[in-house]
Amino acid sequence: SWKPDGSSFAFADVNEARVKLFSIYGECLYDDIKLSRHDKVVDLDWSPDGKILAILQQSKCSVVLWRESSSNLSAVDLSSTQHATFLQWIKCKTHPVLAIGTNSGTLFLYDAITRVTMPILGKHTDCITCGAWSDSGLLALGSSDCTITISDKAGDTMHEFELREEPLDVMFSPVMEGNRFVLSINVNGECLALFDSDGDKLEEIFFREDGGRLVSHCWIDECTLLVGTDEGMVFTVQCYPNEPTKQKICSRVFTASLAHMCLCGAHAIAAAGDCGIVQLFNFQNGVLDMIGKGWDVGDDIETLSWCHEAQALIVCSKNGCIVGFTESRSMKGDFMTSNAISHAHFKSNLAYTASDKEVLVVDTKTQKPINSFETRRDLVVSLALTRSFVAIATTKCLVQVYSMKNAGPKSVFAEYQLSEKIKGVAINESFVAILMENGVLDLRSILPDDGQQIRAPFHKCFSESNIDEKDREITCMSLSEHFLVFVGGCSMHFFSLEDWTLLSQAQLSHQNRISSIFPNHISTRVLVVDEKNDGYLYNPVTSALLQMSDFPISCKHVMWDRSIKDMLSVHDGSHIHAYVHASTTMRGNAIIMKVGSIEIDEHGSITQFPKSFSIDSSKVLPVVSNNGNVSCISISDRQLTCVRFPLYSPTSNVRDEEQNAKEAKTTALFSHHLSLLQLEDAWKLALVLDRRDYFLAIANKAMHIMDIEMALKVYRQLGDAGMVTSLQSLVSIENVNFLAAHLAVLFMDYDLAEEKFIASGHPRAALEMRIDLMQWEEALKLAELHDPRQVSNISLRYAKQLEARGEYDNALEFYELGLNPTNSTDDSNEEELRIACKSGLVRTIMHLGDIRRGIRLAKEINDSRLYAACADILVKLEQFSEAAYLFELSQLYDKAAELYVDSNAIPNILRISDKVTSQKLLCRIGNVLEREMKFREAIILYQKAHDHESVVRLYLDELEEAESAFELVRENKSLSAAFIVAQYCQECNDYAQAIEFLLIGNERQRAIDLARDNSCMDIYVEKVGNPSLDDAQQIAQFYEAAQELIKAGDYYCASGNYGRAFSLFLEEDGDIGIQKAIDVVGLAEDDDLTNKLIDILLGEVDGVPRDPLHVFRLYVSLRNYSDAVKTALLIVQQE
Repeated sequence: SWKPDGSSFAFADVNEARVKLFSIYGECLYDDIKLSRHDKVVDLDWSPDGKILAILQQSKCSVVLWRESSSNLSAVDLSSTQHATFLQWIKCKTHPVLAIGTNSGTLFLYDAITRVTMPILGKHTDCITCGAWSDSGLLALGSSDCTITISDKAGDTMHEFELREEPLDVMFSPVMEGNRFVLSINVNGECLALFDSDGDKLEEIFFREDGGRLVSHCWIDECTLLVGTDEGMVFTVQCYPNEPTKQKICSRVFTASLAHMCLCGAHAIAAAGDCGIVQLFNFQNGVLDMIGKGWDVGDDIETLSWCHEAQALIVCSKNGCIVGFTESRSMKGDFMTSNAISHAHFKSNLAYTASDKEVLVVDTKTQKPINSFETRRDLVVSLALTRSFVAIATTKCLVQVYSMKNAGPKSVFAEYQLSEKIKGVAINESFVAILMENGVLDLRSILPDDGQQIRAPFHKCFSESNIDEKDREITCMSLSEHFLVFVGGCSMHFFSLEDWTLLSQAQLSHQNRISSIFPNHISTRVLVVDEKNDGYLYNPVTSALLQMSDFPISCKHVMWDRSIKDMLSVHDGSHIHAYVHASTTMRGNAIIMKVGSIEIDEHGSITQFPKSFSIDSSKVLPVVSNNGNVSCISISDRQLTCVRFPLYSPTSNVRDEEQNAKEAKTTALFSHHLSLLQLEDAWKLALVLDRRDYFLAIANKAMHIMDIEMALKVYRQLGDAGMVTSLQSLVSIENVNFLAAHLAVLFMDYDLAEEKFIASGHPRAALEMRIDLMQWEEALKLAELHDPRQVSNISLRYAKQLEARGEYDNALEFYELGLNPTNSTDDSNEEELRIACKSGLVRTIMHLGDIRRGIRLAKEINDSRLYAACADILVKLEQFSEAAYLFELSQLYDKAAELYVDSNAIPNILRISDKVTSQKLLCRIGNVLEREMKFREAIILYQKAHDHESVVRLYLDELEEAESAFELVRENKSLSAAFIVAQYCQECNDYAQAIEFLLIGNERQRAIDLARDNSCMDIYVEKVGNPSLDDAQQIAQFYEAAQELIKAGDYYCASGNYGRAFSLFLEEDGDIGIQKAIDVVGLAEDDDLTNKLIDILLGEVDGVPRDPLHVFRLYVSLRNYSDAVKTALLIVQQE
């Protein structure tokens, strides 16, 4: 039977009536507890305070009690007719009570304090065979009469029920909420019975069909049991409240039968087979994992028993042999220390238990030993290491501080003997901190072995008197150069060694109980693991608590890297998870990311894929991380080995089909450095790889952690002048939040930018950003809080946006907000802003249909632009008369007149007609006035619109003032008007004027036709002036037909028909015809015509010569001046 503190155990020799006491190391502490009779010892049990050992002998009428303090024996006497068959101590340390069952069913309760025995007769009708105490002090007893009773501390029966067969073992579930409990009973190996106090429900679970008879069972937690059967099978049974009980096969642990199974803590399980094999297991997430190989004890096994915290395991065989086990080895007849390797490190130095008797200090960089220390045969509980000292805590409640300068017995620098068992130790150059199992933390200054103090004898004990009641029990601690950090319950405290006081401002009050802490070497960052196995990073300076994403479900050890800043690794028992911490980022004061592979897109955006790498914990124990290398201790030979973090190549949208091995390694290193935020190293590799997406990835990461210099370097390399200019403007910013806000703007994360601007004390910058982005709702909220003078301006601009989108109700609300006098701007533009808001208010009122109010407010403002805008709104609303009125007020008379015309509002039209400028509109108004028989008013508008056709039409048709029409056409030369007048004249047989106006109207052909048809060609010729060739041809033909040969010849000549003109001129008698012919020949310059005319003049044609003067004129016309001179001389001579 193990002593409750696990330091020793009692062993009864099966062949002799005596009990021996051994230490955990196998040393015999008490060789012989001799009993008065030679009856076989069948059971041993220690009191909960470890002071009394109860001994049950077969067929004896009393129970023997051995008190360790005095080594005296005493007896609890029973009735002479009864002998004890069962005994067990209550679990309460403050008031130990021993329950004793007898063969007749009587229960005896022995009070260890008062030493009074109280019999309770008739508890059962037959022999009490088994029993168990609960954590709350309830006693369950099983009897051969096939009944179970559950009693309170006083022995009063609370529950009683029958079973189908005799119970072999009973066990209470762990503590549950309220007064509820579940009792499990092995019913003669046939089934497992579960009694639930919530409703007094009894349920039976059978295993025979699947796995055989039930042999052993144990509770894993308050709702889960492990059940072992004689077929070597292990089942899980889950009994959650208000849910059906579930069972499933967990594993076959032995091919033959299972003899016994026991549990220590939550997961350490030992199982024994009938063949003498002992196997260790872990149980997690419903899975039973085997630890190492099974050990062959060599004898049939009866029971197994773990000591405190699974440091050692007792195996009792049927022939009385004792075997002590560790995970790595066993030795018959002796007990070994636990294989849990104690270790501690300082910088690159590592101290660890190299063997049962030796602590070795090694430099992890060179893997060379620095020093070693003998620990005798004491089990090392904890180690601590600093530059000058090694502290070793042992199970003998002893802490020895060794000097690193030398080794051996003389190297013991200080020694502390404590009264309680030690849980952990920590040390720096001046102090040693000792945490004891009872939750007390002892802080002492280090004293040399000669008694001389190296400094003032500081000594402080942290216990229930100086920390909060809920945090009385200190569970873990750490010591750095300046601080002692310790945990009590849900709180973590920082004690300043320099000021010798608790730092209340650095205290962490967590929502859950804290299980363990892992500070960095200066305690400025602390990894906190709570009872839910959630990990957090705590900054005692800012009191910021950051939850770690993808934190493993269990945390065995944490390693802060000694070379890579803010990198830490978490060992969960099978994998190592690496994290990197950025103390200042764009999104907050800190962020922690899990390291793994990354994906980089063409824009440099990084997607992180967290990964872990496996490590065989059955072979090595990771202890120290240095520059990505994990130093591990080999389990088998305790040698130091090194494991390198794996490199993950980044994935990219750029294909690297021909990437060689060297480039692939460079790429993987780039990814590794980028993941660990080693941007300078990543930059050097990016220069080698020379890929734009990798440069952008560095820039994005640098901006994310606000490394502006690195981002500038990257963008200069890329030649991005815009980003370089933007980042240069940020270099001088010292306010971290202000800088983060500007970076968030560059990333277009405007919500984050606003948050950071406000946090930096520059809320107006956030307001300006929202205004620039036209995000008016956000801007308005900011203005109301930080700059109320901007509310009116923002309300106005937001209202305009809403108005443009057609959200008139909302727009009206914000226009009214802009007019609120409480939002006065105290600005020179206040009046202009007020008018703009009021104008917007009028427009939205118009849109919403309140026309009268809108017009009234518009008149108050009296702005032509507002009148026009409101008129446009009313046009859309088909309120034309009101719209025309507002257009008239805005002096947009054309638009007003158009609406008046549409509505036939004659008085209004006449009122503004002189102000209308649109010719089209003037014509429309003229048409309206025509319909109203107002011809002269219409004529005025038509003339203003230059609609001469309509004016002429009215003069001729309506006013019968033809001369006015003629005068207008002659003055304005309007073609269409001229045609109308010409038609009028034709109807009046006034062909002369008709021809005139046809010519004005550019209707020459019609004019010629009219002249020809009415023998008015002379008038046409008079009016036309210089006719065209075609006109001249037609005129010539007319005169030829009329036998007016000279006129016909003239117009044939004008049309270029010289031959015809020549012939017609010669047909005319007299000199005029010859002279006209001479002129034609001069114009035509045609030799044939010239020769013909000469022949005629010389009389060669008709024998009648003409006057020589004609010949002279011919030569002059032909510009043949020499012949003209000769002819002139001849004429002179003849005269």
